[in-house]
Amino acid sequence: MKLCETYCGTWSYAAPEVLKGIPYNPKVSDVWSMGVVMYMMLYAVNPYDTSNITRQMELQMQRNTNLPDTPGVSSEAKDLIQSILHPDVDQRITISNILHSSWIVRKGLMEDSNEAPAAGAGYEQEEPLHEKAIEEEGDPRDSLDPGEGPSTAQDTDRH
Repeated sequence: MKLCETYCGTWSYAAPEVLKGIPYNPKVSDVWSMGVVMYMMLYAVNPYDTSNITRQMELQMQRNTNLPDTPGVSSEAKDLIQSILHPDVDQRITISNILHSSWIVRKGLMEDSNEAPAAGAGYEQEEPLHEKAIEEEGDPRDSLDPGEGPSTAQDTDRH
């Protein structure tokens, strides 16, 4: 996997490795950005609400992500956000593990909730969409290059 060295996007969604300007795996850094979006969907604010990029990097690297006790946000959702917003690319959760996380499997319901899922109410799906896609199209991990994985300083390419 060739690593990226440039960035195009909004820095408030950028992973620490991107903000540091080091070569990065875009698939791994996109997981971070997805975590920022998830946080904003659940809490209606950016997890690192600062106008200073240096301060944002400090908060990210310190794992200083405020996860308030908000009604409707389960501990499973908070755990998933913490796993996604991990500053160490080697410890950041993968897409595959996100899809199998308890919060996703439970469709975002609270642990003690009897409520029905908001989307597709009354519709029972035979199996989760990602599992059906894997059956139909194959597991995308099977087609990864052997060297593809978390960002490293080797094998860089400008994108």
